[in-house]
Amino acid sequence: MKKADINILVVDDDQSSRAALAEAVKRAGYKVTEASKVEDALNAVRIKPVHAAIIDCMLPRMNGIQLAAELRASRFGNAPLIMVSGIFKDKAFAQDAIKKTGALEYYAKPVPMLGMVELLDEKLAELVDAPKVPLHALLSKPYASARERSKALESIEEITGLDLPLVISILMDSESTGYLNVATKDGDVSGITFVKGGIIKGDTAESHTMVGGLLIKKGFLTQRDFEELPEKQRRGDVLKHLINESLISPHAAEVIKGEQVIYGLLGLLKNNPLQMNFVPERVRDKGTPVNAVQL
Repeated sequence: MKKADINILVVDDDQSSRAALAEAVKRAGYKVTEASKVEDALNAVRIKPVHAAIIDCMLPRMNGIQLAAELRASRFGNAPLIMVSGIFKDKAFAQDAIKKTGALEYYAKPVPMLGMVELLDEKLAELVDAPKVPLHALLSKPYASARERSKALESIEEITGLDLPLVISILMDSESTGYLNVATKDGDVSGITFVKGGIIKGDTAESHTMVGGLLIKKGFLTQRDFEELPEKQRRGDVLKHLINESLISPHAAEVIKGEQVIYGLLGLLKNNPLQMNFVPERVRDKGTPVNAVQL
């Protein structure tokens, strides 16, 4: 539900007081239904959904506490309720009113509008859908800290493969450490490991099958040398085995890892929907990261 669809009932027979309360609620982004009479308030609840109410204690024909009881018995139920009064300012009365009505708070007039709105925001937050943030906006919006930008990224769950470079840019710019997981509709899961904004590992379907080709392309291994490797070693950690056998240097392995990350990511850059989430976590891997310039 959008915040603008949340309907708050404001009941006060004093026109200026009611207008001030309604204006504060509107400025906070909510919809407002105003009522000056008990009958109008009860009819409003019968006609349309009311998600919260602000009620003055002193009303004609029926006081606010009695109206609150009527509302509790209607489909309004246990929705958030705030009581206000310009006459009854005694603490004992306020406590009794809260007890009888199940109100969140009792405010003596003049009502502290900021505090009232903050209380409503807190209690109605679960009704508001998380805003859909345009992905490009996360790059252009100024953030107080890198943590805020990474946090904002959590509001986006589904992207396309063509959006992935933007997501990676955000994580690099915020010097994030952790794991970016992406999954296709077919259930294929890939993982990208970040350390302080650099990518040290990319586990994709393509990255596991391209190591041999990259070694040959870069001149670190011949086609014949690769074919002579046992099948088990070709499917396992090829680079680790080649280093242990002194067939390539650790430097060559770092070069290939970087290429492996880049080419593995290229395989994800398609106009297909992806589910994603980023898990901030300490990473032990001390490999040489692929930085933004290389990428």
